[in-house]
Amino acid sequence: MQRQLRDAIRAGAQFVVSPVTDARIIETVIRHGKVMIPGAFTPTRNH
Repeated sequence: MQRQLRDAIRAGAQFVVSPVTDARIIETVIRHGKVMIPGAFTPTRNH
């Protein structure tokens, strides 16, 4: 997932939508100054 994330940012992505809430993904996106939209399969998966 991290490689796809880096590739998307390098290709010019301005925001990232993820089906899961993963701190590593969020940190990487924020570090690159992009907008992060995390998701969750169920409400209990948001933590």
